[in-house]
Amino acid sequence: MESLNLALRPNHLIQVFKYKLRQLFWQRLGWQGLVGLALIIGSLSYLIIFAQPKAQQLQQLQMKMTAVNASPKQNISNRNSNDASDIARIFYDVLPTQTEANSKISEILRVATDNGLVINKVEYEQPLSASPLIQYQIKLPLTGSYMQIRQFINQVLNTLPSIALNDISLKREDIVTDLVDAQIQFTLYLQKAQ
Repeated sequence: MESLNLALRPNHLIQVFKYKLRQLFWQRLGWQGLVGLALIIGSLSYLIIFAQPKAQQLQQLQMKMTAVNASPKQNISNRNSNDASDIARIFYDVLPTQTEANSKISEILRVATDNGLVINKVEYEQPLSASPLIQYQIKLPLTGSYMQIRQFINQVLNTLPSIALNDISLKREDIVTDLVDAQIQFTLYLQKAQ
């Protein structure tokens, strides 16, 4: 019987401990205290699992950045000759292909009509080039207000990153009218179709 009492005693202690814990949490803390305790535990686990590693990573990156800023000449000498070819390859990959020329020109014309500009004619030519870069010279005589022409140029340059504004000339026939005659020349840069 005594051995049975010893065997039940640890079990009894566990039961008493569980009862005291429940009494402490439910009666003294209440549901608000339990929610607060859960939030504290959640915050600490977030800090340990996510925030601390990110803070260490940030500190390492800041140390690398200060090292790079401290010795810019050393960084330039560390570059190899392949970097220039990689940059050129990336540049040409970003450009649209030669087959997209007509769609890009029609996009320019669409932007012009969306801004209410009158297009008299469109001239474009492609000078011969041995490089993988193709240039289309696009000349647009337009008629519209100064603000319409300005908005048109801004929209074309923003929507087509491979285009450059080469020349613009504005002329107004009559001082009373708002209409302006504009001669605009763009250069569209494309890569040769492979």
